[in-house]
Amino acid sequence: MLKLRSRYVNRIKGFGTIKIFGHFSSYHNYFEYRLKTNDAGGYKTLAVQSRFKSKGIINGVTQDITERKKAKEALRESEEKYRNLFNNAQVGMYRTRISDGKFIEANDALARMFGYEDRADILAAEYVTADNYVDPDMRENLLAILREHGEFINFEARLYRKDRSAAWFRYSGQIYPEKGYIEGVAADITEEKRLEEQLLQAHKMESIGTLAGGIAHDFNNMLGIIVGNTELAMDDVPEWNPARHNLEEIRTASMRARDVVKQILAFSRQSLQEMKPVRISTIIKESLKFLRSSIPTIIEIHQDIPSESDTVRADPTQINQVLINLCTNAAHAMGEKGGVLEVSLKNIEMDEDSAIHYHDLSSGKYVRLTVSDTGHGIEPEILERIFDPYFTTKGVGEGSGMGLSVVHGIVKSHSGDISVSSEPGKGTTFQVFLPCTESKPEPEIEITVEITRGNESILFVDDEKAMVDAIQPMIERLGYKVTARTSSIEALEAFRANPDRFDLVITDFNMPNMTGMELAKELIKLRSDILIVLCTGYSEHINEDKAKGSGIHAFVMKPVALGEIAKKIREVLDQD
Repeated sequence: MLKLRSRYVNRIKGFGTIKIFGHFSSYHNYFEYRLKTNDAGGYKTLAVQSRFKSKGIINGVTQDITERKKAKEALRESEEKYRNLFNNAQVGMYRTRISDGKFIEANDALARMFGYEDRADILAAEYVTADNYVDPDMRENLLAILREHGEFINFEARLYRKDRSAAWFRYSGQIYPEKGYIEGVAADITEEKRLEEQLLQAHKMESIGTLAGGIAHDFNNMLGIIVGNTELAMDDVPEWNPARHNLEEIRTASMRARDVVKQILAFSRQSLQEMKPVRISTIIKESLKFLRSSIPTIIEIHQDIPSESDTVRADPTQINQVLINLCTNAAHAMGEKGGVLEVSLKNIEMDEDSAIHYHDLSSGKYVRLTVSDTGHGIEPEILERIFDPYFTTKGVGEGSGMGLSVVHGIVKSHSGDISVSSEPGKGTTFQVFLPCTESKPEPEIEITVEITRGNESILFVDDEKAMVDAIQPMIERLGYKVTARTSSIEALEAFRANPDRFDLVITDFNMPNMTGMELAKELIKLRSDILIVLCTGYSEHINEDKAKGSGIHAFVMKPVALGEIAKKIREVLDQD
């Protein structure tokens, strides 16, 4: 049968132009007529099936297929719109086989989320099955949800990109068992998760700060009792007695413990940078003393910290934090086997050729802090990411992944730079470069003065009887007449009974029923010129500025040594 594909244009009465499409044979013919009607913009599409009979007779059937044609065209346009939407959507869209999770359809947005160039790239990668990018337990959990409910909404999963880096995705989808696939949408929420973890970390640090504050208050009170009783005992024991040396060691250790508490508080609370010229060698030496107590003894600490190091403009607390983080990481790298931790400080002068190897550094004088260990080292592919927030190779419960990113941030905020070199199995070395400054640090001058005495009358208030028993005799041995109370209510009653009896009131801040600040306000109401010293082990609700703004004349942090309390009492009494 000879078939011809033809197109005719003709005119029929009642219509405009006739467009004829069809195929012809000697026996059967099919035509579609697209008729432009006389109505403005009107069209009709007719389908004609005909058959040649003998003697030139043709039998045929004509059918109006205008609506069917319109529906077909609308379907084509709809599919085209869907395809454009699918391909150009900013959200990831996918279709995967139920059997193995292989992508059988994906748009460019999803491909980029997984680290591929475009949809053709991810679809061509035959190895991109669920086993490659989905945790098996997570996939089984997801399939169980689909089998039970037929769909899932906002399912969050930790998946793996083309380069095997982890990323968080939020999925929604529907299963089509009869067709063998799952389809839906996905969004990369890695950044959202990072911010969420950062917020969680901030809340965690806030909780740690609150906990540390409570511990500091109680611990400083205990240290106050130890220091007070030790100094009382030292006053009773002559210098030739061997026990005197033991008491001096107890006192020294107690004051060192007070400094440790101060450092803990500094690390656990947010504070503004206090940038000032400092001799960095002093900070490093003090930090290493603190570190020795927290690093296992199987790790040797070697230090080369010359006292003549140059001056840098820095926040001492943050420099301390840099060293603590680097040394703690080094200790973790050496683990239970131990090893050697080396910390050194050196003045260097960097020329333009040297500075070009570091980010944001220019030629000039620098102090270089080096921290190296003999631990397991760092793999090259990991080394590139160690300063990323929350990136960590430690297991759950061993670290947050924030340490080195914090170090990096601190160093950059000090206009410095940090570099790292490592060889697996041989250890790691960090180098921190901080620019020097011509400004001179404030001199640290220790002035030895004679303990001052007096004969004034003092009201001493603290809710801990052991503290009262230690501090009251200390003050009395200075010549003062001391009335002690372990209740702020009782202290107020004693003062109300005779307001002119007392020259000075020393009160603790944290007390039940009535705080030291509340007691001070009531005392001032009874006598506006009364001198008040406020003491505290720690409180986030009070500091020296707040205390003095409320009529307090002096603010003292516990624990206090005899010389410190004697000096403070005399300063307040003499200012009247």
